[in-house]
Amino acid sequence: MQKETIAARRRYMRELAVGSPAADALLDCFKEEQAELRRVINAANRESCKKRIDEVDDDPWNQGFQIVSEKTGVAKPFRPPKMKLQEIIQDLFPRK
Repeated sequence: MQKETIAARRRYMRELAVGSPAADALLDCFKEEQAELRRVINAANRESCKKRIDEVDDDPWNQGFQIVSEKTGVAKPFRPPKMKLQEIIQDLFPRK
């Protein structure tokens, strides 16, 4: 599908560079190919998403969990400012 879209674009660009009146028809052909490619890609993405959701439902600790964790992000541990960290260290480990 992608190869046909690229080929349609190249045909259109060649005719456009020459100044051929057929360029308008080729532009329409290219846009139709491009729209079809988008439809196919969107359908594949929806199918993949459904597959992942089913996978998470079946086994929550499998690859689906890893993908969800990557997308949502992991909470980063709290890091106090350097001055506050020095105070905490001095309170915990006083020097004699």
